[in-house]
Amino acid sequence: LPLASISKTDQDGWSIGPAVAALNVFGTGKRLDLMSRFGGTTEYQAQISGRQFFGHSTEFSLGWIHGDSYNSFDSTHENTHRIKGEGFWPWVGAREFGMVGYAEYFWIRADSTEVTLRTSGDVVPRLGVGLRWDTRDRVLSPCKGFFVETRVTQNGGVMGGPADFWEGLTDLRAYMFLTKRQGIVTNMLYQYRNGLMGRYDQFHVGGVNTLRGYPDNSYSGQSECLLNGEYRFDAVEERIQKLGPWSLNYGVQLVTGVDAAGLW
Repeated sequence: LPLASISKTDQDGWSIGPAVAALNVFGTGKRLDLMSRFGGTTEYQAQISGRQFFGHSTEFSLGWIHGDSYNSFDSTHENTHRIKGEGFWPWVGAREFGMVGYAEYFWIRADSTEVTLRTSGDVVPRLGVGLRWDTRDRVLSPCKGFFVETRVTQNGGVMGGPADFWEGLTDLRAYMFLTKRQGIVTNMLYQYRNGLMGRYDQFHVGGVNTLRGYPDNSYSGQSECLLNGEYRFDAVEERIQKLGPWSLNYGVQLVTGVDAAGLW
């Protein structure tokens, strides 16, 4: 399927480019995504994902991401590569509770020697494990249910590279159904990091994706806690428009809410 790939981040702004998706690669039930974006950043991605791995009930994704952009937060030009894999192994029921795993090989080179720990650039291997409980009615724009994930990740250290820190993550999301067109959403993301890291691994808040009402990069730190509460109203309920062999999902949702953040 030919697609358009669009993204917007507080750091890079808008980026857009072509993409291709194969929804059933060679009849194996795996999905393959290839995309590129240009504008705020130059980015190339390749990812394969699925819900079975060698015959076992396992959600997984394997991907490569290359980025080449100017980081306005740290006033430097960055060139990065990421090779990462994520997995979810369900233990109970219909994929509601189970173990999560995460592995990544991250490489970065920056113009500013203050951003990386080594002047020639840094390599940071990452390895994490945790638990997940997910009762949402759907992954995209859910109306009810809970999502809870807790994970511990080691970065660098004995695995190599100049960085050496660990991270504890807790991600809590609650979706409450009020009426057919109204709902309440609450979120909490807590990420605590301890050890030696480059500036590229610090958190930044401010802007529509983290702390609305504040300019981009208002605050930064190596650990963060983000809180969010929203009231959502479907002004135009989700609809499906058939266009020959294609289908288009559309709707209009009004949102009001409050954000809070703490970094240290």
